[in-house]
Amino acid sequence: MSKEKAKRASKPKVVKVHVVPDDLLEVVTEALRASPGVAASQLKKALPKPYQAYDKEAREVARGLAHRGELYRWVKGSTEIFFARDPLVTLDESVPGHFAHKVLKKATLKALIASATPQHEKLLDEWLPGAIKRGLLFVHPGTQYSVEPPEPDVRIGLEAVFAALHRALASEKMKGVSKQRVAEALLAELDLSLPATRAAAPPPPPQSSNGTSTHEVREQFLSALRQSMSENPEQALLSVRELRARLTMSKQQFDELALELSRDGVISLHHHDHPNSLSEAERSQLIRDARGTHYIAIAPRSG
Repeated sequence: MSKEKAKRASKPKVVKVHVVPDDLLEVVTEALRASPGVAASQLKKALPKPYQAYDKEAREVARGLAHRGELYRWVKGSTEIFFARDPLVTLDESVPGHFAHKVLKKATLKALIASATPQHEKLLDEWLPGAIKRGLLFVHPGTQYSVEPPEPDVRIGLEAVFAALHRALASEKMKGVSKQRVAEALLAELDLSLPATRAAAPPPPPQSSNGTSTHEVREQFLSALRQSMSENPEQALLSVRELRARLTMSKQQFDELALELSRDGVISLHHHDHPNSLSEAERSQLIRDARGTHYIAIAPRSG
């Protein structure tokens, strides 16, 4: 062996130590909260360059944050995604704004979600059934969706009635009877043609506890809602707390009126998925129905 080779052989090898930066936790937290959603496979790109060599450690840090409830982690098969906030709540709040009175196919809706809140489109299949059950979305023919229910086809529902009507019009008993008289008889059957005695002297409108008519109170509520939405045109939903602050109603009067308007189809209410995570004071600001469901947001229905 030459002297040079012997010298190299005797030289000790330098072992590189992989030291994890002390501030990796803060860096990962900031990177994840800066984006609506980050796939675990893309976490490295979301980190500053000096920290990209620690992507494996960063994923473990992110899982730890999710375990402590500081972030949200969604896993399906080999797909793992981290979210800054509950992704299902984000979908509840953002998806209705994608429709703008339109009926959309699922693929179109998915593309809109991916553009506005990346990675949330992966949860669409999981979120849709619950959204439909809660009345956030409605299914239209051709597996399309909208925030408004489909118009029923009245003629299909009355096929048997129309068949019977045509048979009656062709009978001996109806000879010489004008279509106008037939129409009047049908309207009367539907209670749409009222006798003059019933139409006279309508009863006074019901009064609220402070002497204001129920109609006026409803108009005050809806006017405040419309004003709030017009001031924030990009916002699909309004928080219940914000609307409550604009009105001088008691909590009971506000909640009962909101639930009544929801039942009447005038507004839509959006529930809170985890009300028990809130303090008692925070929960008291929400609307609570008789079943114990808490509602956090409100939006007017079109029409």
